[in-house]
Amino acid sequence: MTLFRKITLAVAGGLAAVAVGVPGERAVAQNVLSAKEMVALTPMLPERVTLSREAKEVLAQKLGQIVTQNGFGSVSGQMVLTAHAVTVDKSATGSVPVQFAVKMEVTFYALDLIEGTVIDSYTVSVQGVDPAEHKAVIKALAQIRPKSPALRGFMGQVRERIVDYYTTRIPALITKARTLEKMGRRGEALALLGSVPEQVDEYPVVAQEMQQIAERGGMSGQELSERDALVTQAVRKILADALNRWYVDKFLAVE
Repeated sequence: MTLFRKITLAVAGGLAAVAVGVPGERAVAQNVLSAKEMVALTPMLPERVTLSREAKEVLAQKLGQIVTQNGFGSVSGQMVLTAHAVTVDKSATGSVPVQFAVKMEVTFYALDLIEGTVIDSYTVSVQGVDPAEHKAVIKALAQIRPKSPALRGFMGQVRERIVDYYTTRIPALITKARTLEKMGRRGEALALLGSVPEQVDEYPVVAQEMQQIAERGGMSGQELSERDALVTQAVRKILADALNRWYVDKFLAVE
């Protein structure tokens, strides 16, 4: 495992927890994968998702679990898994106390935020019942099973498409990383290249470029480790801004 891949993996859990906005929550990976098997995908919810705070926390936690439990163990500066939840039906029973039954459709989107494209999407239907309507929503979202056969199949397709994407774009990514470096955004350059899966045949070229960027900046491995927090913060802001623009354009823009 290269030094830079170790650094990328080391910050993965922290950024994933920050990205989805769940204070103190960290998704725990259920599968032990080699560095070569890791594919970078950041779980993140848009700020303007129309859910209560508690419901957002549940959905954010589910996103983190879907990523880690299906073998996406590192952080991407480009690829994001997000979700959009819609209530499609709700009813109240005539019993005492009244029970609210809520049916929701939750669509998961794997996005390339740099190019503004959807890699793949998958919709799951869930239901919840509770005397309080907002709690029925929370119970519905809690029914999402991160390792269900359908979600595992969806995430498998996402993995293949991400690897295919990077396989055909290594020269362009290296060029962009060099441009970021010249602009003084060395951390972003390293984060961009650090998202490339080791499964890609040209990964050794990427690792060498990361080494050279670090050396040109006079950055040792220890110094890179110490800057992880700053890098992840910068990457999170870039991703969050891009995701919010995508979400507004797709779901909130006025016709």
